[in-house]
Amino acid sequence: RIVSLEYLKYPPASCVSKYGRANFNNQSRFYATFNPISAINEMKPEIGDLITETTWKLKTEKKLIVVPIFFITSGDNGETHNALSINYKIEYDKMIRTYPKEEYLQYNELLNFVSECFAKDVDYGNTYDYFLSAFFSNRIFNEINKGQVEAIVYPRESETLGFSNIVIKPNVFDDKYELFEINEKIVKNTKPCWYLEPTGYTKNVKDNVIIW
Repeated sequence: RIVSLEYLKYPPASCVSKYGRANFNNQSRFYATFNPISAINEMKPEIGDLITETTWKLKTEKKLIVVPIFFITSGDNGETHNALSINYKIEYDKMIRTYPKEEYLQYNELLNFVSECFAKDVDYGNTYDYFLSAFFSNRIFNEINKGQVEAIVYPRESETLGFSNIVIKPNVFDDKYELFEINEKIVKNTKPCWYLEPTGYTKNVKDNVIIW
């Protein structure tokens, strides 16, 4: 059972030795999803594993500066659609039409390529498959608007792009988010669908120690 809240946030940069979807080596990021099943599908736990799930919320007085990766709005040959990406794409199409055609076609080509990098299928264990998306995320976080970007939202490749992940700078996460609740569950079944049995619940944390 996890009792220290730090293990449910982001790793120290010194412990990050592999490329991630949105990080280089030695770059710490907070990765999260809007759908708990997305996290389970990515982590691939086995029967008997204990799962600890935290829910965080943006502080009411805070806003988040987000860059969305949205140009590819569907996967699985068009059978799966990402509602968040579609909404971003609709607003983008309204805005970009105010630019000269020759200019917005170049933007379209660039954004489509960046989206393809983030949607790239990755061989399990081959972190170099993340190099291009890590490269662009590094530029987005550290160069666009002089490093003021705080988070990136992108469709999840492993779920045919139907759901999205969010990745946040650690200092931004600490400043702008607060814990809502913690759920603990044990994996009872993985096929034909996930079945997790609750084993613990709390909202009580004191000095970063979880009080179950």
